[in-house]
Amino acid sequence: MDDWKPEVEQLARLRNLRKRMGGPDGVARQHAQGRLTVRERIDLFADAGSFQETSTLAGRALWDDDGQVRSFRADAYVTGQVLLGGRPAIVEAGDFTNRGGSSDSGIPYPRVDTARLAAVQRIPFIRLLDGAGGSVRNYDPAARAAGGDGSGPAPADDEAPLVQIGPTGTPGSFDLAPRPDFSGLATAADDLASRMAEGNLLAQVPVVAVVLGSVAGLPAVHVGDCHFSVMTKTAETFVGGPPMVAQALGVQVTKQQLGDWTVQAKVSGVVNNVAETEADAFAQVRRFLSYLPPSVWQLPPWLEPADDPNRRDDYLISAIPKRRTAAYDVRRIIRSVVDKDSGFEISPLYGRSIVTMFARLDGFPVAVIANDCRHDGGAMTPAACIKAERFIDVCDNFHLPIVYLGDVPGFMIGLDSEAGGIIRFANRLSYAIREARVPYISIVIRRMYGVASVLAKPDGLSVRYAWPSAESGSLVAQGGVMAAYRREIEAAPDPTAKRLEIEDRFQRMASVLRQPALARPQEVIDPRDTRPAIVDFIRKTHAVNATRLGPRLRVGMRP
Repeated sequence: MDDWKPEVEQLARLRNLRKRMGGPDGVARQHAQGRLTVRERIDLFADAGSFQETSTLAGRALWDDDGQVRSFRADAYVTGQVLLGGRPAIVEAGDFTNRGGSSDSGIPYPRVDTARLAAVQRIPFIRLLDGAGGSVRNYDPAARAAGGDGSGPAPADDEAPLVQIGPTGTPGSFDLAPRPDFSGLATAADDLASRMAEGNLLAQVPVVAVVLGSVAGLPAVHVGDCHFSVMTKTAETFVGGPPMVAQALGVQVTKQQLGDWTVQAKVSGVVNNVAETEADAFAQVRRFLSYLPPSVWQLPPWLEPADDPNRRDDYLISAIPKRRTAAYDVRRIIRSVVDKDSGFEISPLYGRSIVTMFARLDGFPVAVIANDCRHDGGAMTPAACIKAERFIDVCDNFHLPIVYLGDVPGFMIGLDSEAGGIIRFANRLSYAIREARVPYISIVIRRMYGVASVLAKPDGLSVRYAWPSAESGSLVAQGGVMAAYRREIEAAPDPTAKRLEIEDRFQRMASVLRQPALARPQEVIDPRDTRPAIVDFIRKTHAVNATRLGPRLRVGMRP
């Protein structure tokens, strides 16, 4: 025949064989563990019918003398482009049905470099992880001889212009700048920044990792090599599994003890969020990406808001208790300020004295950071510093304005904090805040003490406001008074009463209403004006933010 019909038929056959993944037994084992196969995951994750597969021939085939394929073992990765809510993204997904997704299932036939595709197309890159990483089989001479040329064994066959100030808003609110016109925004990146970021995927596009099974080796490294990660409660991730731990350290552990969600999302902070199911994990990824631009060369996506920008919630006037030691729910304060139902929290189980969250204000995606007094009194622990630093870097990289609600007694003190490296991590957080070029607005809602006041960014494209409940100083009175007045207190007839008397005096003096210079706010405001104030700031700084697109140039060396 003088056409390529036989070859096209052969191509179709190879593609069909690849879709069998690890074969019926491998698929059955995956389902028995309550887990989806790689192709079922992609179908569930992506917009219906949007998956465009690449490397469809990646696999090891066995051919007969007539050039006909006899059998085929698929590569352990499925790759391609998808749509997520109509927005394109690149997906690379591990196939655990194929020798546990280990790299010894790799084939001489090369896979498309999906990370490079995501970089050049400037779209998000998502890894759906379920694989064991490397294998000693890669170093087995017999296995290499049998399969190195592609003839080895395989499964049986068959199978936005400048903003002008607008009219006055509703009574009791701030005068809001009008929403910016998004037409004509510059999208070209700075040439130098582009060259410096070339090849660094994390500097260019959102990168996400989803842990869906037992993930070890190189795939586990990818869990930490991203902007957002989520794992299911039935998954685990670790550098080396139980057999390696037993051999190297003589310790018997389970996969769950090594790296389930209670370890990686609560203790180590390697994983950001936890999902009840695979569908929940995919929904969280889609939610995360909805706040970000497809790349650093664009602004975050603005949505028409359904919430009044001048909304004033009366709850805020009493949100902070008069009794200084009483706790309150900072997340309720956040919900009262941001657009209704727009919040998405990042790393809620790790570094719990700080809250990090994406939300929208007047339709603009923003990042919210807030101290949570219910954990460590809202002090910045080593974990809280690590969490806040990473979050600020992501927000700065993708041009999300930062809203900080401050109630911080300082950086955490004590044996555990010092042993945990609080000095180093406090410095790293300080550098991250100083380097951030995005609009940054701080609202001091209660305490602002010590060096941790750096969280209320004092320079750059930033402003500070304070509530009447705010107080500040170099040290919290309860600790500073005893250090500064020890002799006077100890010499008093009633040392405890003397200490409390001095503390009360300093606490009254620390009020922002008495010494506003201490907290250095631009203005002290009615708490109910918080949302209008932030919306006004975001609108006024939007045009400046739009001129700073492209990869970030880090000018400082973090300790």
